[in-house]
Amino acid sequence: GTPPAERAGYILMERIRPPTLEAMLMKGGNVESGPCACELGIYGLFLGDGERVFLNQSAGHLLRVKLSTVNEGGVVAGFAALGSPVLYP
Repeated sequence: GTPPAERAGYILMERIRPPTLEAMLMKGGNVESGPCACELGIYGLFLGDGERVFLNQSAGHLLRVKLSTVNEGGVVAGFAALGSPVLYP
């Protein structure tokens, strides 16, 4: 087998399998349905000089939804669709 020290390098490469929900996606005028996964990206702005922080704030978000069977992830390439998060208190 692979030595433990070498195996440790592959742990971060395991695929993350998020929970899925049934959803309908419209891509290119076609509707596809099935189990979907969401990926939420949070964007931020940071400006500093190594000693001082001049700006550190959130800058928005992007929710990408794709069929769980898809290994690609691009919205522009047609593999995913944009979504809007609904947050409950």
